[in-house]
Amino acid sequence: MEFSNDILNLSRAVALIGRAPDSKSDGWGFESLLPCQNYNRKEKMAKEKNNVNIVDRSKMFINEVWLELQKVNWTPRRQLFQATKVVIAGTFILAIYLFLTDTAFSAILQWFLNLRL
Repeated sequence: MEFSNDILNLSRAVALIGRAPDSKSDGWGFESLLPCQNYNRKEKMAKEKNNVNIVDRSKMFINEVWLELQKVNWTPRRQLFQATKVVIAGTFILAIYLFLTDTAFSAILQWFLNLRL
């Protein structure tokens, strides 16, 4: 069986066993055939950013932050106070538990150290 050079040049080596084609490369190995990012767009945005001075960029940043803060779903004040009370109460309960277990283990250790055989 003889292959023409055109057909051989168009095909690429692919592992014959254990490889299923993925959505991007269609079995052509690990090289992606589709770009993940548009580099021309990034370069264009970088050039536009360099053309804007620092004051305008700062104003734009503050404006965008304000717009994002308006989108936040803030917890109501009453619920916030209730959650804070739960956290503080839990912290005190844990502190008391740790104090009691530390005191108990210290007493047991002192008792073992004071034993004279």
